[in-house]
Amino acid sequence: DEEQPSVHMQSFISVAQDLKGSYWLTEQLSFEFLIPYRLTHVDASFLNSEGAFLPDDFESIHHRDEIVHGVGDIRIGLGYSGDLDALWAGSHYAIKLGMTIPTGSVEPDPFLLGSQKLWHQHIFFGNGTFDPWGEGTLTVPAGPVNLIFWGLFVTPLYRGEYEYRGSKVAMASFGFTYSF
Repeated sequence: DEEQPSVHMQSFISVAQDLKGSYWLTEQLSFEFLIPYRLTHVDASFLNSEGAFLPDDFESIHHRDEIVHGVGDIRIGLGYSGDLDALWAGSHYAIKLGMTIPTGSVEPDPFLLGSQKLWHQHIFFGNGTFDPWGEGTLTVPAGPVNLIFWGLFVTPLYRGEYEYRGSKVAMASFGFTYSF
């Protein structure tokens, strides 16, 4: 596209803040919620075909200096937790299952809009669909520390607004706690 620069350079700073809570219905059963807030700062620069920077006032339909922010998809669900003393004294588990509520932003297909030379956004904070999710935690004492194993998945099952289908997400972590 002759109207667009040869090179688009971008830097991103993303911030994720989650408000997470549990309301215990019994000693083992809880209602869970998570309200995510997302902020992304984009700094865009452009080079022409000779490799020189374009002026700061250059505008692109593809990228721009901007701050995009908003609420992501809210998660609600139920949690069940308990002790695993029969397997390992002092160990504890928690299992949570639920659904996302499509409260995060979803944008029209940025690649289609770009091919039509229309302004578009590539940053989404939601999937636009009700998606099942699950989370699990296992805590095991090991001498002076507690080992913690954690995992989360979110699986979109269908296409939502603008025919967008979000990515499947799977995360896991391992850590430890130590009391001073």
